[in-house]
Amino acid sequence: MLFIAVDQNLNGGKLRVLAKTLDCSENEARGILINLWIWGISNCRKDGLIIGADKKDIADALKSGMRTDLVPAFVVDTLITLNWIEAGEEGLYIHDWQEWNQIPMEYYSMLDKEQNRRKANADRVRKHRSKTGNTNTAGVEEKEDASGAYSSSFESFWKVYPRKVDKGQAYKKYQARLKDGFRPEELQEAAQNYANQCAKDHTEQKYIKHAKTFLGDATPFIDFIKSRGQENKPYDENNPYAGLT
Repeated sequence: MLFIAVDQNLNGGKLRVLAKTLDCSENEARGILINLWIWGISNCRKDGLIIGADKKDIADALKSGMRTDLVPAFVVDTLITLNWIEAGEEGLYIHDWQEWNQIPMEYYSMLDKEQNRRKANADRVRKHRSKTGNTNTAGVEEKEDASGAYSSSFESFWKVYPRKVDKGQAYKKYQARLKDGFRPEELQEAAQNYANQCAKDHTEQKYIKHAKTFLGDATPFIDFIKSRGQENKPYDENNPYAGLT
């Protein structure tokens, strides 16, 4: 189990300014921050970079349990303005992340290895298909139909994907993965297997990846393409210490 550290240092002027700006109590402001940090355990790099997420993703993560009259997008903008979240060259960072989290370095080492494995898998696919000249609908960006609608293969993907959020961005990532050399059949298989896994585990909607993240540059979907016969087991974010000795 992983932890964040909350002590008396949180109860200061910066917290009061946050509460006053949001027009909420200090307890509510503190709860928003704790929610952000707990979410960050599974979504942040060791330097605090929030991986593959934009302001909307953060707002979606924070709105659960938030007072109904607080607008999540405004809360995120306020967190950025008041420097609880920082905008950097690579994206958004949780300010002073190493101060608030109590995550051992072994966790991040495991995370880095998993990300490197996925990247290596994707690179191998691209190189292999480039050498063999396999153009069986792979590596080719699909065109929208005459009406401007999404491609039929993406619609099939979207039909089975377990969380219907931000379809337009998901389609952009879908097209990017086709250009990388993945076949529509593989992406469809990954979506179906992920949906089956979420159903089996009774995963709450808020914990199901957005499709744009599932199809993101880190290629987490590869773990759900069983036809690849991968030897490596997928990283278990519910048990980050699995396999550590």
